[in-house]
Amino acid sequence: MKPLRSLILLLLSLIILPSTIVSAAEESAIGGKPWEYNLGKGLRIAASDFFIGGYINAEYLDESGEEGAFILDDISFFVFGDIGPQFRFFSELEDEEAL
Repeated sequence: MKPLRSLILLLLSLIILPSTIVSAAEESAIGGKPWEYNLGKGLRIAASDFFIGGYINAEYLDESGEEGAFILDDISFFVFGDIGPQFRFFSELEDEEAL
């Protein structure tokens, strides 16, 4: 069941991220606030005060002539931003020991 959950999380990330980038680019093209990516701060979602980010931890092991093994042991996807002057929103979708 673990590989299926990891695959769903990865596919969700691959669907949401490009659609967000396209939406932000279209917003920028019609005079909206341009989308921007800052290392450590994530990707701004169009003209909002919300950002997306995340990380993947992967390893490839090859022990002296043995067939290598690919290990994907952590996938994390974040959405965060300002809701108002005193409140911030943060949501994380994470899968440890993914593959």
